[in-house]
Amino acid sequence: MQIDRLLVLKCSQNMSIILDTLRTAPPPQTNPTRPLLGSFPPAPILPLSPIQYLTAVIDSVAPLVKIRQQRGVMGGGASLPIPVPLGVKQRRRTAMQWILSSADKRKESRLADRVAREIIAVAEGKSSAWERRATVHKMGVSARSNVRLTMMRRRR
Repeated sequence: MQIDRLLVLKCSQNMSIILDTLRTAPPPQTNPTRPLLGSFPPAPILPLSPIQYLTAVIDSVAPLVKIRQQRGVMGGGASLPIPVPLGVKQRRRTAMQWILSSADKRKESRLADRVAREIIAVAEGKSSAWERRATVHKMGVSARSNVRLTMMRRRR
């Protein structure tokens, strides 16, 4: 039980450091090709409300679909990529996983600093999470025709 309390305390300390860094950082210089989505305040006002800042970043980089490999549709053991739409919770979870994996590659010493800097990089359109999102969406668009094949297979 003592370990659980320490873990919760450590997580809340990291989160407060992340939100403080977002609040004290200068406003992000957004990339017009990778805008922040949603009905959030404009970029110069975002640091005033770090919770909205974090939410805007996560919702902007969240993927709309995931690619699932369907085996046996074409026969011969080949698998086809099938795009599957994601719910809101799944989208946000995937976006956070991408942000955290990108933050692990940064050079800062503390976890909270790495995550905060990565969130700022996502807001500015400089994070590798944007490339991952673009790759997944490109694969989803190219695999749209495979959905029809799986639907025809299910009817039989």
